[in-house]
Amino acid sequence: MFIPTVGRFTFNSADRVLCYTDTDRKRLRERHVTAPIDVIENGIDCQRFRPTGADDDSYLLYVGRLTDAKGMPVLLDAFARLAERYLDL
Repeated sequence: MFIPTVGRFTFNSADRVLCYTDTDRKRLRERHVTAPIDVIENGIDCQRFRPTGADDDSYLLYVGRLTDAKGMPVLLDAFARLAERYLDL
């Protein structure tokens, strides 16, 4: 949550602000954050890192922290429901 007065002061006091996306950078600029902002994407180079030995797209891979905020219970529940309908899933 961004508190307009304290948040802006805190960000503008930084030497540099790091964001994951251009959307985040845009939102900070819209909130009048003037500190330098760099975007460092949080992702994987899919050309460099890909499954080996996989001859089709029949894999589900999750890479991340197992926290409630990531929604893993929702993903697992959705997958279980799909697996009931699509037996080869």
